[in-house]
Amino acid sequence: MSLSHNDRRARVGSEARARAQQLESRLKRFPEPHRAAVRALGQSHPALADLSLSFPGLLFALAAPRDTGAGGRGREAVTSGKSLREAAEAAGVPMWLRALPPEAFAERLCALPDGALFARRIANHAPATPQSAALWLRHVGEAARAGDEAIAVWVAQEFARAPAKFEADRLHLVCLWAWFSARPETLAGALCRKRWSPRLTFARAAQHAGDWLESVEAVFDAGPGAADGWLAPGRFGGFEFAPLLSAADLIAQARAMRNCVRTYGSSLRSGYCRLWTVRRDGDDVATVEIGLSGPGRFLVMSEARGRSNRDLPVEVERTIHEWVRSQPLQQAPAASEAPGPDRAAWMAYWRPYWLAKRRFPEWLPLAPSTSALHRLRWSPHRRLRRRRRA
Repeated sequence: MSLSHNDRRARVGSEARARAQQLESRLKRFPEPHRAAVRALGQSHPALADLSLSFPGLLFALAAPRDTGAGGRGREAVTSGKSLREAAEAAGVPMWLRALPPEAFAERLCALPDGALFARRIANHAPATPQSAALWLRHVGEAARAGDEAIAVWVAQEFARAPAKFEADRLHLVCLWAWFSARPETLAGALCRKRWSPRLTFARAAQHAGDWLESVEAVFDAGPGAADGWLAPGRFGGFEFAPLLSAADLIAQARAMRNCVRTYGSSLRSGYCRLWTVRRDGDDVATVEIGLSGPGRFLVMSEARGRSNRDLPVEVERTIHEWVRSQPLQQAPAASEAPGPDRAAWMAYWRPYWLAKRRFPEWLPLAPSTSALHRLRWSPHRRLRRRRRA
């Protein structure tokens, strides 16, 4: 039995309405603030509207293009019936974005890797839910810019594996450390105790990156170091006393004694204290801080700790006190204000990264910045969470 003309018209009309509803439902899934632009573009041509189903990322890129020229070429390719691959190439949109839902496109797309190998690898780590897709894409794009393609794939994997536990505020730090860890010939790379590997969890990589940054900060804070340790070095009571006068000394002592002496670089440079190591038979047994007492700024032992900040044996601590008392009573020179990161070291350490990336990221500026280093390590949100837990 054949359908009548009116029946055919009714069926066509019903299918058209269903199609329109499907497209509208799809367009509503694009996040603000670009939803209106995406809807307007989709309603301008049937082939563009179909992209909301077949390639949401391409439709979004055409509605909010980085480059108006590429956007125009992409729209022309779609409306003229070119293939999705040809249209994506004209618009400069990677084909691997086709796997992402409309919810992924909350921000204007940055430059993204588009190699065949990257596309195959990234496909294995697609976001688990549409709700996490926008953050996933943001982190992948930033990891590609701050690190490289291998780091971006790893970030995609780590975020998809546990979105709620991903420490996004440490992404720049981890990418910076991972990049330098692959370049041990650089000054910053030489300070990496651990090398990045895709087998690391993001949390473990963040720990390694924080350890590395503390050593880099020691270099910036200490600058050229101190000229002397205020007291006379040498042997006393069976121990050897040696001053820690440079960033390299502080870093080596922190690693040997597992303490926080790397953070004293600014105090050393400004003249607020001096640090010493105490050795017995060539092994470090104590770290000593020589500080100031009273308005006369006379030198005294402020603190002496063993490995991992443990208390010292009585005989060791007694010998340290006797060594200090054996020194001529003297005053420390006037201290100065903390000068901030040493400019020469800042330029020398970050220059290879800036040259490779051909830019000065906002989070790693050209001018030395203590606040930029603090933001790399701890964001305001992370500090707030730590205070709440406390």
